[in-house]
Amino acid sequence: MKSSDKQTAIAATFANAADAHIAAGMLADHGIKCLLDNRTTNAIFPMGDTNPNFGVDIIVTASNLAEARKLLREHDDI
Repeated sequence: MKSSDKQTAIAATFANAADAHIAAGMLADHGIKCLLDNRTTNAIFPMGDTNPNFGVDIIVTASNLAEARKLLREHDDI
């Protein structure tokens, strides 16, 4: 395993869990595994549009970061 496969990075942050799940599904369709972070806080306090501290992050391996961001831009997710 490459060291860049062990390191993670935030590919994007979404205002709500629904949008983050849609984007994560698109990444998965392109073979990029990802995790969603901060879903619980966002579900309890759904204020992502007004407070960036409550967003939902999509986390990918560092080796997939550039491709993930490219795909998210191409699909108008970020």
